[in-house]
Amino acid sequence: NSVAAVVGLSIPVFKTYRKIGCLMLSSSLCLAFCRIYVGIHFPGDVLGGIIVSLVSFFLATLLINSLPKQLNLSLLIFDEWKWLKIFRL
Repeated sequence: NSVAAVVGLSIPVFKTYRKIGCLMLSSSLCLAFCRIYVGIHFPGDVLGGIIVSLVSFFLATLLINSLPKQLNLSLLIFDEWKWLKIFRL
């Protein structure tokens, strides 16, 4: 489901960068509406994709936050790219 992929990419970006995240989330909601309107997906498919994306994001967040402190600090070496910061609660 492409909506699940787009929403899954939009949620972490929204958490870190609000302006870009708002743009991405609104674009993904437009994509969801268009796919329903054209008849490619049913509304349940799109809603299921959004739910799967949200659950996956929160599970990944819990997993990263439950890592031992040393491993968590060693992962912060890559913080200059801010890729790990999106999973902080």
